[in-house]
Amino acid sequence: PIGKLQFYNLALRGTPEEFREVKKQHATLDALLANYEQQRYSEWESSSVEVAIEKLKMRLLRRQEKSGLLKVNFDPALVRLLREVRFFLIFDIEVPDAALKMFERVGTYRGWTNQLNHIVSMYNAVLTELLPVEEPLLEDRIAKMDQALSPGL
Repeated sequence: PIGKLQFYNLALRGTPEEFREVKKQHATLDALLANYEQQRYSEWESSSVEVAIEKLKMRLLRRQEKSGLLKVNFDPALVRLLREVRFFLIFDIEVPDAALKMFERVGTYRGWTNQLNHIVSMYNAVLTELLPVEEPLLEDRIAKMDQALSPGL
């Protein structure tokens, strides 16, 4: 909008006092918005990126205490950070190096979580759909599955 005002101001061949005031207010508002954007970006960088780095160190599988079923432990904060970085790149906004390094592996993370979700759903299906009379027959195989999954828990 300020561009149109400047164009019309030049067309009038003068600088009316009202235009000077509008231009001054525009500059003030523009500086306030830039400051607010920088402040929010700094808060995001200090909170989201550092938290996400710590979340990457967590185990990928977790056993639910009450039911004993498995759950994929890929934190929603990581998903949110990766989505935010994607949009930052689309809008050509500077991205911290640590977040950019995580984003470079987004395909790997997506593949791992999809595979783990599939494994977990099959494992949980075995445990929930098994009849009580079938449990003794498959007890050794369930123990082998638990042993194979134990490094990820």
